[in-house]
Amino acid sequence: MFEKMIAQSKERGGWLDMEDRKSGGMFIYICLPRSSAGRVIGKGGGNISDLRKTHNAHISVEESAPGLPQEQLVRIAGQPQGVMAVMKEAIGYICQEANLP
Repeated sequence: MFEKMIAQSKERGGWLDMEDRKSGGMFIYICLPRSSAGRVIGKGGGNISDLRKTHNAHISVEESAPGLPQEQLVRIAGQPQGVMAVMKEAIGYICQEANLP
């Protein structure tokens, strides 16, 4: 299944752009339930917009993950420290949804 996601991403030009590659950028995919992805996106896209600006990261959310219609695939790309910071904040949004500390 992961190979299919990578192939689809390549077809859409979803890899790191040339600047990110030259400067040691990275990307990561997260497969989330729709409700959790919605929490990361935020009302009116507010959370995802803040994450993009604050951490200079490229973040995209697929309508559904291949073969998993109840899940959404989130792609985060950029410099390693920015990608990890986005991951940490995204996990925070998800924990808030589940009322976890």
